Amino acid sequence: MVPFLMDGDVKIWGSQACILYLAEKHGTIEEFGKANEGRAKIESMLSWATSSLFRNVAEDYVVPKLYEEGDLNGEYRRLQIEFGKKAVHEQLDVMESRYLKKNKFILGKEVHFVDYYIGMILSMLDKVDFDFSKWPHTFKWYKIIKDDVYKMIQEFQGE
Repeated sequence: MVPFLMDGDVKIWGSQACILYLAEKHGTIEEFGKANEGRAKIESMLSWATSSLFRNVAEDYVVPKLYEEGDLNGEYRRLQIEFGKKAVHEQLDVMESRYLKKNKFILGKEVHFVDYYIGMILSMLDKVDFDFSKWPHTFKWYKIIKDDVYKMIQEFQGE
């Protein structure tokens, strides 16, 4: 996630605001969406990914599964992981049925920055060896973009 961005005199807080700013500044009209309908769809997907998807993947599932210390011990930790896994399954059900069952990519036939953003969130599931096989269209989509997602993560980390 991108919590803060400085671009000259422009200072922006919040992942979604930063992504929208960068998309408008560096992308083309076609990449950002044609007319209000295209833009609204992009903003809707980013809002969902930034809030629900990220929270369920990272905070509700991956972090409790990876970190055993602190307040997440014993029965509470087990229940948190169980809740998180169920929430991730529900999010992937939505991706599978609403978007990727009928499209190669989230917004249609062509890869879009939204695919990479959502892919970066889902890449956290690789840390816990998550099995995507229940969602064949989502799994196929993720395999297509995964290498590019990891290249972007490495570039961001300066590797």
